[in-house]
Amino acid sequence: MEWVLEHSLLVLLLAGTIFTYCWMVAHKEKFHLSWGTAIPAAVILTAWGVICVKAFAFAESGFQPKDLGNMSLFGGVFFMPVYFYLLAKIVRAKPKAIFDYGTICMVFVIMCARVNCLITGCCYGLYIPGTHFRWPTRQAEIVYYIILMVWIVRKLPEIYPMQDGKNGTHPMAEKNSRAHLIQGRNSGTYPVQGKSRGISEEGIIYPAYMMSYGIFRFICEFFRYDDSGLLFHLGHLWAALSFCIGISFYIQIKGNQDKEKNNGRNRRKKKNLTRKKS
Repeated sequence: MEWVLEHSLLVLLLAGTIFTYCWMVAHKEKFHLSWGTAIPAAVILTAWGVICVKAFAFAESGFQPKDLGNMSLFGGVFFMPVYFYLLAKIVRAKPKAIFDYGTICMVFVIMCARVNCLITGCCYGLYIPGTHFRWPTRQAEIVYYIILMVWIVRKLPEIYPMQDGKNGTHPMAEKNSRAHLIQGRNSGTYPVQGKSRGISEEGIIYPAYMMSYGIFRFICEFFRYDDSGLLFHLGHLWAALSFCIGISFYIQIKGNQDKEKNNGRNRRKKKNLTRKKS
């Protein structure tokens, strides 16, 4: 037990790597990975995450040697997309699917790093006025990660309704289809076969994560201890930047996909007009 506590970060990162491997294998059709190739993919994801958070913290401190071992989770938020993009290129998978399905792996690994903060006693909150207790900022962030992962697990079947399973359909997608059908019967309209409202949402998971994390951390930073002693500090800047990057990509993705949908409708209209003339 003492060894586990002394090497808590290593143990937690191992747990994060195992989770990532299991998730990649469970969704290997999206990652274009096999049981064997998922092992280095999971290991590299964790290793890249560690490099990002440590390098970002080192740069944040002004490259002070004494701060070489520090970690800043914003490094993972900003630079993990590099790994997802390269992975998509290497395995020739759809980048949007890699980002959507890979986000939960990155979130779980970062949550493990935050749990380590509880064990080692770093990144604590300010004292609650009039008490000897600190604001539970680390605990709040862990709760945020859990809620986010639950949302991702529930959202993915809506975005990608066709999954492995009976008849190739995800149970959540079947449930949504039945609900739409019942709604159509009640209103007198029926959904068009072969269309899914989730298609226009492909690629939004990571931008949504960046937006929500930016909002959460911006608020949380007011209750965290910082060496500067100022009300606003560097964490607020990174949180605001995370939100701005996330919302810009979200708007761009939605705009491009809406444009594609409109182009598809125009092509169908032209085909229908051509058929009528003929």
